[in-house]
Amino acid sequence: MADMLLGWMKLNGVQEGTTVNNNLNPVYSGAYAEYFVKYIQRFANLGVGVDAITIQNEPLNSAAGFPTMYVSADNATSKSWMS
Repeated sequence: MADMLLGWMKLNGVQEGTTVNNNLNPVYSGAYAEYFVKYIQRFANLGVGVDAITIQNEPLNSAAGFPTMYVSADNATSKSWMS
């Protein structure tokens, strides 16, 4: 799910990974958090409980040519990053 973050939400503005600015643009952190809320609500509406989610499948992956987003350990564990 998070691997498919829209390019316009990232600092580099592109869907595919690069090694430069392949991070979430802080301007969109609220929208990214809302994305997760809607994801969980959608499952709940279908009667499926969600016990846990992660913000990224491969958080340190920034491979070129693939839809990736680099998430540092500091960002992954920061409440302020997702507020």
